[in-house]
Amino acid sequence: MTDSKPTVLFVSHDASRTGAPLCLSELLTGIANDGARFSPFVFVTGDGPLIAEWQKLNLPVVLAQKRVRAGRLRKALSVLRSMASYIRLLRSVRPKLIYSNTIRNGLEVIVGRLLGIRTLVHVHEGERIMRHYARSFRIASLFTSRFVCASRYSAASLEKVVGRNSSVVYSGVKTVDVTDVAVPQIKDDALILGMVGGIQPNKGQHVAVEALSILVADFRLSVRLRLFGEIENSAYKHSLDDRIAALSLGPLVEYCGSLEDRAKIYSGFDVLVLASYDESFGRVLLEALAYAKPVVASNVGGVPEIVRDGENGILVPPGDPSSLAAAIVRLASKPELAARITDAGVYDVQHRFRLEDTLVGLRGVIEEALK
Repeated sequence: MTDSKPTVLFVSHDASRTGAPLCLSELLTGIANDGARFSPFVFVTGDGPLIAEWQKLNLPVVLAQKRVRAGRLRKALSVLRSMASYIRLLRSVRPKLIYSNTIRNGLEVIVGRLLGIRTLVHVHEGERIMRHYARSFRIASLFTSRFVCASRYSAASLEKVVGRNSSVVYSGVKTVDVTDVAVPQIKDDALILGMVGGIQPNKGQHVAVEALSILVADFRLSVRLRLFGEIENSAYKHSLDDRIAALSLGPLVEYCGSLEDRAKIYSGFDVLVLASYDESFGRVLLEALAYAKPVVASNVGGVPEIVRDGENGILVPPGDPSSLAAAIVRLASKPELAARITDAGVYDVQHRFRLEDTLVGLRGVIEEALK
């Protein structure tokens, strides 16, 4: 590198259009467009459409060989090849700081610190995932110079699981001109529910399906459910399909896949449903609020740091289809409530969760770590 500024190596476990990679993508875009006191370099250990976007920003991006998950020996060899390319990159680039975009880059953090490089881990995970990776996470935390968390809940979970303190920088989203967005028409004769997130057990799509059955059978509501996101757990997807068929809900549930255009996603439904069992923060909530969509969300993790029950959304207990259905009926029967919480949600995104504030906060943490 010929740049006299210190180099920061950003490490990402994938480049999909999900919470943590999207947050990193916005940070990298801000650095590329506005400049920074450091030079960014990107190392990616997984696939995803964001890679092409980072390359268009003229950022140096190194792709590790895709890691194999099947078979212990093949997996071990795959990890070794990836780490070999990573070490070669460290020796070539000589970064002053390694920025890991999640807790799942533990090996990269350990190797970097052993080579005398400072390490900063951006925690986007909640306690559930931290405990799932508890053993490797505890080891990697010993080699982490500093942590920054996406929510106060994540920070509290970090202290509980590995005994470390951290800074907190909320994720923000771009402001949307709501005059160009159709205001949701909450009507009991045509209501479309939307879920945005990977198809996997923690996201609770099965809870929404059960709630859908209650809305149709008990409340006689004309309603449909659209699921946006990649299939992350095929076994769960099969069980979900079986349950949909058993409840005779096939015509009412639509898998929409992962869409690049966020406006297309949020223009495709009236109410966002978040039925997760754990969420470190909930970026999709901010996106829905930005697009003037009322939200019904599980009262878990960092969600209450965004959603204030009855003010800018409705909170329900996790894993409770009856409560979820009742909250949706409440919105459908009270359009004035839907309008009020929608207005409050738009205001919050424009004032409490601005992308500009997120970028300033993260760049400040990085620059402090460089000192």
